[in-house]
Amino acid sequence: MMPWFQSTDWNTGIMTKRLLNRRKSGPLVFLLATALCVMLESVPAFDEFAQRPFFQGGSWAISGSFHARHKLMLYTGPKILIACTGFSLLVIAIWASFAGPRRKRLLPWRRPALLAAAALAIVPSAVGLGKAYSGIYGPVDLVPYGGRHEHVGLVSQLVRFGKPAGGRSFPAGHASGGFALMALSLLPASRRGKRLLFFAGMAAGWGMGTYQMARGEHFVTHTLTTMFLALAAVAILSRAFPAKNPRCGSYGRPSCPDDPLLPESERRPQDVPPGVPLRSSRT
Repeated sequence: MMPWFQSTDWNTGIMTKRLLNRRKSGPLVFLLATALCVMLESVPAFDEFAQRPFFQGGSWAISGSFHARHKLMLYTGPKILIACTGFSLLVIAIWASFAGPRRKRLLPWRRPALLAAAALAIVPSAVGLGKAYSGIYGPVDLVPYGGRHEHVGLVSQLVRFGKPAGGRSFPAGHASGGFALMALSLLPASRRGKRLLFFAGMAAGWGMGTYQMARGEHFVTHTLTTMFLALAAVAILSRAFPAKNPRCGSYGRPSCPDDPLLPESERRPQDVPPGVPLRSSRT
């Protein structure tokens, strides 16, 4: 099954009412889920319970010395790869914009590559902005884990003190780049390819987020908030810039039988309706 914000059924040539409603309400659903995670972050018992497997015997699952030895591979490296991915997508979008007659197959990549590159920039930026103003401390800075600060959530801080504290750990910044990779599912690929890209981004986000939780830098609600923010961003981009060729799924991928860029022999005959499979129509 495809990511729901791109789920379409074009066998009849018309999007069903159910899927249309999904597409319209999707960004709002993820934004509401983000708000719920912000409220859940103000329940210390939940985060402290989820953090137990990472803090045993007064030490974190990933120590500072381990992080220092493997920082390039496990921390800096993934961030560099994500930045290179975003830059590559931007280059593809620009290259496709100036594609000549001999490179028409690049045209379907122009808009989705630009949208994916935008998501890779927007999601970490939005999360970074949230970290700058949320005032939330990470577990390593809190009293239950050997730190100096009391564990008070964002909503509780605003109620008790009228302003955030001085921390910078909410939402989870390191995982934001990984979750932003879910936007690769916007690229013109097969449905199977879109699924793989979507879940690869989800796995990358949770891998990077779990690494930081094991170091004591974030709670699980920090990572959940980042995940829903990324899902909302991808859904909004998909909603704001819908597919150009509905019969082909997203952005008229080259495998579409109605794609005018296909060779004449591979196109759908003019007298065959879009809902009729090509194989059965030619027998």
